[in-house]
This record gives sequence, C-alpha cells and structure tokens, in this order.
Amino acid sequence: MSQDDSQIEQLKKKLFSNSGEELPPQGRSRLHKHNVIVGESWEEDPIQQNPVVTAKEVVKVVRRQESEDEKQGSFLKRVLLVSVLALLLALGFAWFTFSTGINDISSGNIDVRLLGPVSAPSGDVLSLDIDITNNNSADLELADLVLVYPPGTRSAIDQSSSMLADRIPIGTLKAGATTRQNIKAILFGEENVRKDIQISIEYRLQGSDSIFVKDKTYPIYIGSAPITVNVDTVKEVIPEQENEFAVTIKSNSASIIKDLVLKVEYPFGFVFLSSTPSASVGDGIWVLGDVKPEEERRIVIKGRLMGGANEQRVFNFYTGTANPQDKNSIGTVFVTNAVPIAMKRPFLGVDLALDGQTASSYIAKAGEPIKGEIVFQNNLDVPLQDIVIEAELVGAMVDKARVKGDSAFYDSLHNTIRWDSSTLTELARITPRDAGRIQFGFATLPPTTSSNSLFQRQEMNLNITVRAKRLNERNVPEEIASTIRRSVKVSSSLTLSPRITKSIGPFNNVGPIPPMPEKETTYTVMVSVGNSYNTVNNAVFSAVLPTYVKWLATTYPNNNGVSYNAQTRTVSWNLGDISAGTGFASSPKDFAFQISVTPSISQAGSSPILIKEPRISGKDSFTGQIIQTTYDSLDTKMQSDPTYKFGDDKVGGK
Repeated sequence: MSQDDSQIEQLKKKLFSNSGEELPPQGRSRLHKHNVIVGESWEEDPIQQNPVVTAKEVVKVVRRQESEDEKQGSFLKRVLLVSVLALLLALGFAWFTFSTGINDISSGNIDVRLLGPVSAPSGDVLSLDIDITNNNSADLELADLVLVYPPGTRSAIDQSSSMLADRIPIGTLKAGATTRQNIKAILFGEENVRKDIQISIEYRLQGSDSIFVKDKTYPIYIGSAPITVNVDTVKEVIPEQENEFAVTIKSNSASIIKDLVLKVEYPFGFVFLSSTPSASVGDGIWVLGDVKPEEERRIVIKGRLMGGANEQRVFNFYTGTANPQDKNSIGTVFVTNAVPIAMKRPFLGVDLALDGQTASSYIAKAGEPIKGEIVFQNNLDVPLQDIVIEAELVGAMVDKARVKGDSAFYDSLHNTIRWDSSTLTELARITPRDAGRIQFGFATLPPTTSSNSLFQRQEMNLNITVRAKRLNERNVPEEIASTIRRSVKVSSSLTLSPRITKSIGPFNNVGPIPPMPEKETTYTVMVSVGNSYNTVNNAVFSAVLPTYVKWLATTYPNNNGVSYNAQTRTVSWNLGDISAGTGFASSPKDFAFQISVTPSISQAGSSPILIKEPRISGKDSFTGQIIQTTYDSLDTKMQSDPTYKFGDDKVGGK
C-alpha cells in the first residue's frame, strides 16, 4: 500500500469513528482576494481547476492516474517484444544464409587471370591466355568471354580485317572449375603507348534470366614500332627559298604491313610545289599500300616557307595503317615525326617584283609584256665582292625575241639574263647594309592558230640567283648565295569581234542608207567569240543600247541564252563554258541580233553609236582569275558590210 492510500484510510477512520475523538481544531485563516486562472480545456486537471476538492474526488483522480500508468507500461512491453522478435529473425536469416552457401554466388568469386607479355611489338601477333575460375558454389550457365580491343587492332588471321571486338562462347562453368581461352590479335600503335584490352565474363545462374558480368582490364604497352620513319631536311631555311623534305619509311615487321599511309601537316606559310611520287589525296596524303618486311619507301616533297626571319615552323609527319572506313586516312598511327625548321635572314637578301607584285605566283596575260625588278641587299657587316645575278626563264611559252635586261647579257640558248661587274660596275663591291636594284622585261607567246594547240594550261618559272664573295674569319674568300623563285601562270585570252552589217547576216534589214532623220533603218549586230589556252567557265557577253536604238527581239540562233533588260538597256548573251582553242583550233562561237535606229534631226551629219561597251568575261579554269575583253563602241560605219561606201554612215548623207 502506498503512502497516499494509508493517509486516506486514516482519514476515513477518524471521520466515521465512535470513540468520541474529535478532529483537532483548525485555525481559521483570513480570506484574501485572488485571481483564479481558468484553463481553456475541459480536460485539465480538476484539482488545478478547483483547489478545494473532496476526498472522493481525490480518490478518483488517483485511480485514473494508476490506470494510465498501467496502459503505458503495457505499450512499452509490446515494443520490447517486437524488437526481440526482429533480432531473432535477423539472426535466423544470417544463420540460414551462411549454412546454405547463398553468399558464395558473386562476380567477386570469379577469378580472371591473364597470362601474356606486358608489352608487344606493334604489328606482331599477340598471344594471350585467359584463365577463368568459378569459385562460386553454383554453376555459371551460358557463359561468354567478351573482348573489346583498342582501335587499330587487326585480325591475326587476316591483317586487312579490323578487329574491334570478339565473343568466345564458354558454355557452363561448373562450381570450382577453371577454363583457359587463348586469343590472338595484332596490335598497332606508337612505341611505348599503353593500350587496354577490356575483358568481360557474361553468365547466367540457374533459374534466373538476368545476365551477370565480371569485368577486367588488361593493360599492354606497344613495344618497337613496325616501321622506322626518317625525315631528312635542313634545320634552317631562308624565307621563300625552295627546300626539300625526303621521307624514308622502312618496315621492321616480320610480316607484311597492310594499307600503310603517310600524312603530312604543313605549317602556316608553306607553299607546296611538288612531290615524288605525287600525293594520293591533296598535297599531304600518300597511300603506300602493303609494305613487305624490310621494304623501303621514299617520298620527296618540295616547297617554300613564306614568312619573316627568326620564326620557327613545325612540320608533322604521321605514318600508320589506313582507316577501314576510309582508306585515304590514317586509322592507327605508328610513328609521329615533328620536324621544326627555323627561318633565318639570308646573308644576301633578294626580292623580285613582277609588274609591281611580289606574290609567289603571278598571272600573265598571253602575249603581253611583263616588267621585272630585282632588289638585293648586303645583310652582313662586311663588304661583298664580285656580285653575280642571274634570272632564268623556264617554260616553253617564253617569247625569246622580247626578253631584255638593263645592263645585262641575255643568253638565249639557256634562256638566262646575267648581270655582273663586266656589265654593271656597281656589282664589283657592295658595302654593308647597302642595296641595289636592277630591271628586266619579258613576255609570253601570243595565241595563234598554230601555237594554241601546243600550249594549254601553261606555267613558267622565274628563278633568281644572287651570288657574292666575302672574307670569312680566317680572311679566306668564300661564296654565299641566295635564291628566289616565282611561278608565272599564263591565263587564257578571250577574243571578241562585234560588227555592224546590213546586207549580210541572218536578217533582212530595211530603211534608207545613209540613215535619214526621222526615218527608221534596221541593222544586224554580229558577234564572234574565241578563247585561247584554257577553258573559260560562265562566259557572258554584254552590250548597251543607246536610248535612240530599239531592241527588235530578233536573235540568231533563236533563244540561245540571249536576253534584254529594258531598264538598263543591256543585251546579254550567256555562253556558258568556252573550251580552249575555240576560234583558233576550232570555229568561234557566233550569234546575232537585230536593232533599229530612227535618227533625230539633231544627229544630221553624224555617225550615231548603235551599241556601247561591248565586252565578254568569264573565269579561267586554270588560273582561277576572272578575265575580260572589251571592245570599242560601234556606230553606223559598217566597214564589215561588203556594200558599205564612204559616207553611208552619216545621217542625211552629208
């Protein structure tokens, strides 16, 4: 019994006792005014709501508290019971798992061991043994060995076939069993470069459709390359001088190297001139094909570097096997050669201008004269002596009769213009930093009926060489030289022959001759076009009609690409492409159209212009240049008409 219960029992005894004992008197206390705080909830403790309570009410409150305590204790007991059951279930599951061996089925229990070299020569057959051990307690079913090879791998059976992936069936691998698989492939790549072979074991478990995977990576380094590549060239060049790159490729492989390709990346400012053999694609790709063991290939590249002194340019040479999808590109690189070349200022500087142009390529008009100017300078701190300058003209189209040089001798047999101290005294000695200037001229052969069939798409070369002597550190004379080259492409010549007729041509003309004021007279405009050395694309003839000339919309042949713009008063004839030799080796292109004129009284005594600004233009297919030929305006003076007489062109016959 609690202490509260004993006190209640004592109180009951005193209240209902017959012994005559009275409760001890209690002193009255003075009443004081105070505020009573009433709770907002009906569920508040009644003792706090009313501080004056009876004994019964106290007993009721105590019993209700006891009931709530009993309920809370029961809830805690249930929570504890559930926790114990969960722990027992977990322990039971763990015991069941370890006792049945289910935990052993895992990809971590599959051991993959690779037996092979850590490096393999590029281009040789790599043989690799793969041991697969199943340490699980269950069998692996429908197992496959999947291999993913690095790019550029070839089949060991057929080197021309790429080998990117392979799948080898294993079947069922019993628990605890080991199987060995042998793979063979040919790896290609640059020396000392790491390649990775990705290995996967794919399998299923009994009663499951899921595919499980075990992965492993086998790193291998490429040993010696199957080829050696040597690039032979100078380390320093003078800007604009012609230089040569000799690329030698030799096979080190014991077997044939299939589909070998050389690719060259040129730096900025490099002008490709030629190569032996010619490039397979553009100017920088050579498809070499199959190379036998110890076979050697040689490619010679010629070109010039343009730029300033004290600059450096890098040439990159890549050699490897062709891409299976594109035989004209490299799929796997064997060897990379980076060749730096420094550009140095020449001891004896030289420059060349053709008609004021210093570009490396000059486009000449056939038959027209070309003015050349050579500038040379002593870049040393010591004098130069006995300077000799030679200009060599190389090409079948040089018109030897029109070659000349100021204070020079022209050797027509060798087609060379020569300057030295015997022809120009200033060349006997040049002081440090001093410069000189000489001039010359030449021309190409004009197009003719006989020569046109011989010369098509012609290019000439102009080689300038300047030599001089200086004293070296030991006071011994030595010769130094500088060279420069320019190419001269000969463009085609469009010939234009427009003429006015009345009595001949495809049309019947009417009206008075000579033309009379305020009376209409019709004329025929006949146009012939020729082309010399190179095919000309998109050729167009045009001419403008004065305001007093009328377009009659009559052409010959009919609808042959002829149009008239009334706003600009322009007649156009679209000829398309004109073949080389048109008008020389074959007939010219001809067309005609008809016009009329009604002279004004103010034009009496004059020869009115009938067409203005006749011209023809097109693009030279060889030089890439837009070429154009113009002709003088034509008036009523019909000198091509057999019936024309002097004075027939004047209005009014005056």
